Amino acid sequence: MAQITSLLDIKLDPTRPVEEIIQVINFVLMYSPVEKQKQILEGLDLEIGDALSRLQLEDDKLISSPEKGE
Repeated sequence: MAQITSLLDIKLDPTRPVEEIIQVINFVLMYSPVEKQKQILEGLDLEIGDALSRLQLEDDKLISSPEKGE
């Protein structure tokens, strides 16, 4: 029996991360059923929010800890 799969082979330019990631997200959304688009975006929102929280914690640690040798 034939197996049919959808697979994206994506190459990103790391010097333009924001633009490249936006293009990938838009492409995936374009080929996703409308009822899945909200789920995809909510999942991305959760992951991005978590990543931003981790970065904020790291920033807070850097600001609150005194530099060595002072």
